[in-house]
Amino acid sequence: MNWTSLHIFYFDNNKELLVKCIYNMYLNNFFDKFFYINYWDGGPHIRLRIANITKNEKEIIIKTIQKFIQENPSLSKISEKDYLITSNNFADKENSEILELQKNNTILEIEYKPEIDKYLNNEGVHISEDIFFISSLNSLTYLKNSPNKEMVYMHSLQFANYILKYFLNTKQTVLFLKEYERYWHSFSNSDIKSTKLIRIPHKKFAEFDDPFSKIKANFTHSEQMGFIFNYIHLTNNRLGIKPFEEAILSSILTKFWGDEYENKSNK
Repeated sequence: MNWTSLHIFYFDNNKELLVKCIYNMYLNNFFDKFFYINYWDGGPHIRLRIANITKNEKEIIIKTIQKFIQENPSLSKISEKDYLITSNNFADKENSEILELQKNNTILEIEYKPEIDKYLNNEGVHISEDIFFISSLNSLTYLKNSPNKEMVYMHSLQFANYILKYFLNTKQTVLFLKEYERYWHSFSNSDIKSTKLIRIPHKKFAEFDDPFSKIKANFTHSEQMGFIFNYIHLTNNRLGIKPFEEAILSSILTKFWGDEYENKSNK
């Protein structure tokens, strides 16, 4: 599959850009398959990957995004100093290099390089790209209804519960979440102790079942752990959830599943 990768630098809240421009283009058949992530390197931007489009289609897509940005420009400013502070923090944790700050309200076409090391082989990458597409559609369909922050958090928790129950038993989930929580707490500037045990109603995400079954069939249990981690995180990312918020959600999940495990053990 041939992917075009557009990095859309937009320093303000990008929800309207995602829903009213990118999602609207998909609904109007500008392209068939895509996925996106929110990213920080070079300044806040959307990395939009679009499959199998022609040069002419790409030009139309870029012009459509540019028109939206011209009519709804990002007015936020980021100083080089503030950017370096944020970038150094993320780069240290992700073991990555820092790119120079890009100009706000601009679009760069940058080659898409599949993360084969992260997804183990070409098959893992291709299945994951299917999941990224489904995740992007699920996130944008949800965000277009303008949910408040608490509703977005619950959607995130429900998706996490769905994927955890699909792949793992209760004991395995508790062990997984301890590591997941530890990782995300490294992105928080404060010690998170006050999260409450809450009820997380079941919600079905059946559109993921087919690619999930392929991951389950083709990769070992230990390999699946990495996939699960990334799928939860990237869906949170698409919902606009920041790393410090993911730290809080990880604590809620850990308490929820710890209580589940304790209840089962006492029966």
